[in-house]
Amino acid sequence: MRTTLPRWSPAVLLLLLLVPGAGCPAPERCEQDSECGDAVCARNGECLPASRVREVQVRWTIRGLAASADTCAAVEPVSLQFQADPKDALKYDPIVCSAGLFTIDKLPSRMTQVRLEGNGVGALVSIPPNGQVMADLK
Repeated sequence: MRTTLPRWSPAVLLLLLLVPGAGCPAPERCEQDSECGDAVCARNGECLPASRVREVQVRWTIRGLAASADTCAAVEPVSLQFQADPKDALKYDPIVCSAGLFTIDKLPSRMTQVRLEGNGVGALVSIPPNGQVMADLK
């Protein structure tokens, strides 16, 4: 049995040889920007245009009090989830509650909410355009 390979025009072959990544789609999952061609590797592992990711800072309090070792002791462990919807989400679990701050760069812009949950407390907050989120875990 003889296998026949597709015939490519010389122009297509030259393009594939001279242009790095030509003919190769971005990977399904990435770990670093260099794997994404002209795009960036978002923190959820997908290649996206830089215009479709953003930096977000989440600050929180516990029942109206500043996050600290004392105020967090009763509510730990605490998890943080960025989401477009519950099925399209990026979760960090556990986070350091007493820090009172979590910063992420390259979050997909479609993720417009932050969910914080701890032992008996929680908050679901929309991410404003400036990326500065304030949540009170109640």
